[in-house]
Amino acid sequence: MPEEARDRASDSVFNALYPGSRFLGVQHSGDSRYSVEIELKDVDFSRSFLCGYLTIYELTPQYPELVTYFEGNVVGEHYSFLTRKWGSSLLSDYLHWNQFPGFESLRNRFSDEAFVYDYRSARYIYMRWKEQFLVANHQLTSVPGASFDGFYYICFDRKTSKIEGMYFHDASERFQRLELQHEQHRGFSSFSFR
Repeated sequence: MPEEARDRASDSVFNALYPGSRFLGVQHSGDSRYSVEIELKDVDFSRSFLCGYLTIYELTPQYPELVTYFEGNVVGEHYSFLTRKWGSSLLSDYLHWNQFPGFESLRNRFSDEAFVYDYRSARYIYMRWKEQFLVANHQLTSVPGASFDGFYYICFDRKTSKIEGMYFHDASERFQRLELQHEQHRGFSSFSFR
């Protein structure tokens, strides 16, 4: 097996973050709760990249099942804690990352340009997920009652396989929380007779 494929394969089964992995949970927005499902399609830690589908249920009457394609980057050797796009600022980065467990030990250095977070040896993997388009119609740029102009600050707990997220967009309600639990694979293992 080529080195890149071996690295990708060993990373992709790393703590529930692998292609085909599913997470179920809710997004809290004010007094409302919406069921959410995440399906990862590609995970490549060598590029600090992952992508998949985010499905949110009953968010709008027009789209009772809203599915978006998202791309994410992993904070580490390729991406820092500083977002520097999508309307974020140093303050919004600090306020959102600070909502997550494990971040307290990083507060004093998260904005240091030279700091590289070592997610491979840490309990928490921090990411950003940006919804790219509506899967049913990739040309649709807005949906009344929904927003995918912002992005999610994400924290994956390797010990519990839980994901916490915080949605950020200047025009949206602050600190919309995403809470997801990994869904264990319920299939059969493959085997062969000799």
